[in-house]
Amino acid sequence: MRWARVSLVAGLVVVLLAFLGAFGVMAGTYTQGTPQAAIAERATPGIMWGAVDKRVLALAKAHRVKVMPLFTNEGFNGPALRRLLSDSVALARSVKTMVDLCKANGFWGIQFDVENLNIADRDRFTGWYTDAANALHAAGFTLSEATVLTLARHQLVAPARPMPDGVSFTVLDLPRDGAAVVDKQVAVDSGRFEPTGYREFAQRQVARYAAMQAAGLGHWFGLVAQVDGRAVLVASCGLFRASARPGDAAARLGRFQYVSTHPAWRRRGLCTALVHAVCRHGFDAMGLDTLVMVADPADVAIGVYESLGYRRGTSTWQFERPPG
Repeated sequence: MRWARVSLVAGLVVVLLAFLGAFGVMAGTYTQGTPQAAIAERATPGIMWGAVDKRVLALAKAHRVKVMPLFTNEGFNGPALRRLLSDSVALARSVKTMVDLCKANGFWGIQFDVENLNIADRDRFTGWYTDAANALHAAGFTLSEATVLTLARHQLVAPARPMPDGVSFTVLDLPRDGAAVVDKQVAVDSGRFEPTGYREFAQRQVARYAAMQAAGLGHWFGLVAQVDGRAVLVASCGLFRASARPGDAAARLGRFQYVSTHPAWRRRGLCTALVHAVCRHGFDAMGLDTLVMVADPADVAIGVYESLGYRRGTSTWQFERPPG
């Protein structure tokens, strides 16, 4: 089955197939509305507002695309978030609304992006999140957490071991090398998704990255090994700047995309070598100041990134209904 999601990470909106909209949590204050909703000045605290366009939902259903919208505390308003967290009735209302919206719209899951939390509200936030997790788990959804890591030029650490013998680093040309990238991506994720639909998704994803490359936003990179006289792509990832506009500060922020190693080539230091080489390229050739990486905090890869100097920041969470 095909899938899609909208995710907001470190100020970058990342669309992985189709723009599917977003919705937010109101905390009793007036904010300017999104295109999807009209907002009353005195909204009921804890009500989630906004919607995915019905035409998008219909199109997604017709093409078997999974929809996973994002919710935020609107405007990342810290004082409004404090008021919400102090209102137990509003918190319970927000949890019920999350579950009801997922069920009513057939969402595959839901993503959390709650920011500007006051440290004094840590326990209240944890309680709210636990209640949401329990309710969504009971409805058949599972939790996935992603941690945002950042790296400045001066923080980059050299890897403990050099590039493996017989492996070379290269900047890929996606119109030429895209098929190899898709094959590796399908090999990496073959156990998680239905293979035919996922291959089509991967092809569309690579086509989008090729368009971003053509627009001057960045590149796709690979480690290539020689096997029986032929070149084999054994690891790859992308690095794209947030903006191509001259003078825009976001043009000096780069975000990694889909770092992965072919299953047959793991545990050889390839991921470390690839990420370090791409970081050097980002700083030296692309003129970036800060690099952003998103990783599963429970996966071994996050240790690789931290060994190169990356530092953990905020986390985002999502609930998803597994295939089947």
